[in-house]
Order: sequence, then C-alpha cells, then structure tokens
Amino acid sequence: MVKLVSMVLKELRGPYVLISKSTCLELGIKRGDYVLLSINKRKTVAIVKDIIPRIATIIVSYEIAKLLNLREVDLIEVHKPVIEKARKIYVKIIEGEIDYLKLRNYLSGKVVLNNSLVDIAINGTPTKVNVLVELGDNNKLYLISYDTVIKIIKVKESFGKQTIDLNIPSYLLDSIKNVFSNIGFMLEDCSSSGKCPDFIDLRAYKIVEGFIYEIFIICRFYNNVLRKEVIDKIVHSIRKSERLPNMVVILIRDTDEHSISIAYSKGIFPIKIPVNGNSNDIEKIISSKIKDLFETLANRNSDNTGHSILTKIKNVYSGLRTLVENRSLEAET
Repeated sequence: MVKLVSMVLKELRGPYVLISKSTCLELGIKRGDYVLLSINKRKTVAIVKDIIPRIATIIVSYEIAKLLNLREVDLIEVHKPVIEKARKIYVKIIEGEIDYLKLRNYLSGKVVLNNSLVDIAINGTPTKVNVLVELGDNNKLYLISYDTVIKIIKVKESFGKQTIDLNIPSYLLDSIKNVFSNIGFMLEDCSSSGKCPDFIDLRAYKIVEGFIYEIFIICRFYNNVLRKEVIDKIVHSIRKSERLPNMVVILIRDTDEHSISIAYSKGIFPIKIPVNGNSNDIEKIISSKIKDLFETLANRNSDNTGHSILTKIKNVYSGLRTLVENRSLEAET
C-alpha cells in the first residue's frame, strides 16, 4: 500500500485512473491492472488506464471522485489487491430497475469490491446496486465470471399504494430468531438459502413426534399496514411453491379487523410491533404473542379437524411444551 496525492480529471470517465510510474514499479502494477482505492473508510475498485511520469500522483475519474467523496486534491491510499473468483453474489437494487440478463451480461468479467455500491448504466438507464459476495471478505476484490451465480434482491417492493422496504433491520431479525430459538426451533434465512416461497424472510422448523413442524416468518412488512392484497399475494406464493407450512407469522405495524379475519382464515397470524421500540421490547412482544398463540391454539376445538391448520398446531403443541419444560428442568438441575 502507498499513499498518493489524488487529482480529479473530469474528462476521464468510467472506473479508470492514471497512476505514477514510480508507484507502478513499487507495487508491481501494469496498465490494465485493478487497484483498490481507499480514503476515510470509503473504498472502490479502479482500472489503471495509463501510467504517467508524475511522482506519487494518481489522477482519478469524476465517477471515482464522487464515490470516494474526493476533493480536487486529496491524499488517497492505493493497494494492489488479491482478486478471487466469486461463486455466488447477491445484488441489491438500490435505485432504478434492471433486467436480469442485462445485469448478468454487464457484470460478467467485472471485478468488484465486496459489499460495495456500483453504478450501472445500460442503454442510458442509470441503476445503483449493492454487490455482496456470499462468504466474501469486505476488503477483497472478486471476479464475476460467466458461471458465477447471481441473485437479484429488491430493496423496495410495491403492493398497491404501499412501498415495502426489504432492508429488514438486523435487530428485528435477531429478536424473532431469539424467540424461536428459545423454544427449540432451528432457523433458516430465506434470503440466502433461496429455498423459500416469495415474501418469506425466515423459516423456523423442528422435528416433533417424527415429523417436521414448520413455520414461515415474514418480517418485511414490519413498518406497514397489513391489507387484503398483501395477504392474497402471500397465500398465492405459498400455494404456488407447494411448500405448505404449519403456520405463517407476519410482523406488521398495524391492520384492521377485516384484514385480521382474512389472515386468520388463511392460517396467517399477524403480530403488531412498535416501529420505534428497542430490540428488548420487540423481543418481549413477539415472545408473548407467540406464547399466547400456541396456548390458544392448543386449547382450541376446531370443527374442521381434517383440514384446519389450527388442528395441526394443536396436535404438536403438547410436544413443544414438553420439550421446553424438560429443558427448563435440566437447566435447574
């Protein structure tokens, strides 16, 4: 790593830099090589377009200066990075929209900094994305090849008049994971596994009396009002996937009696949480609601015993409760 004086050349476009000959010799960099630039914890990747005679100087394009928030003249760190091949990446679309095939063609052969923002312009349409390499190191560069698996993750999704933020706070995910872990469930993150139906964020499951008891958990509506059109899309997605859970739990900000009754009739159980609450308060609320839900369902008589999802929950609840009680007794002894 070396520190160089950076200058901005607005006529230079794209992810390119001009770098001093002395620096290239010191770091073993050639024309066309990738370099990692960093300043004030901001990082980006650039390509050496040409070598210049000026000592300890790097000239950057306008786009790179904007990404790094550079002044006209600044001090910048330059690294010669190790580049690894990315097996699987997740691409979050922050701004704009982009076709999957166009995105794949654009990224194939590119080197990206893990967990970095990338500006993409295809056919004049600007799009900003966040690229995350599965099991990748945030300080490394990765080559996206033609056999790299690419999964697009939308940050926002529209349901009628509502816009859903898919960036779920980590404290919220941790809270609900803790609740289900405490009663003996294993948890699967659906965003990384790719095995769940659309709209499902977490899958909680455990083996009870010889069969898998499965709960789908939806967190992305935590800051929204639950409406009928949302319920309909969730139900359609689950039916289409042919993976029918024992129960669906959805976190929401608010709803109305009509939507609640529709949700219950579909086997979906809404839990209202305070959007501005802290993680401890939210975890207590979720834990209390799940406990009340299981106890209510375990003691409820259903006329439609052959098909009701509530009956399935009633049949296995005694097993869940016994396991939890046994765990508590073991802890006391």
